[in-house]
Amino acid sequence: MRDLNMKRPGWITLFSFLFVLTGSVTAMLFLRTVSAILRQPHFAHGSFTEATLLIGFIVALGCLPAAHFAIAVGLWKMKEWSRKGALLLLGIAIGYQLINFYPKLAATKRLDGIHAHQAAVVLVGDTFMALAVQLLCIGYLRDKAVRVLFQG
Repeated sequence: MRDLNMKRPGWITLFSFLFVLTGSVTAMLFLRTVSAILRQPHFAHGSFTEATLLIGFIVALGCLPAAHFAIAVGLWKMKEWSRKGALLLLGIAIGYQLINFYPKLAATKRLDGIHAHQAAVVLVGDTFMALAVQLLCIGYLRDKAVRVLFQG
């Protein structure tokens, strides 16, 4: 049983809050995406395969906010599974950043002159900062002292 005097580190409290925030934003994007999909005229008249794929996409997209909220609660309660879940979601986020970097960079080239350069600089800076924060979070959650805290 976990020692009742053991305190949750401030970083874990912050991570828990950030997972709630990210889950809230993801839930809003999920509802917006589902609304946009359902308003498409071909959705009602599409084939069974298209409908099945869309429903699968909607269900998969709906799992993200739920996973963020569950991990936030688990981090708050210092559960080992939530540390591993946070590492998994951070890894997915890094993959998403890397996969979407080039298409976004290519889109900036469609802008004219100085605006393209400014947009590219902002994109590179934003991507670098996001990756740096995500990698620091992964490093912290993989630290031996943190793992010991989560094991109780």
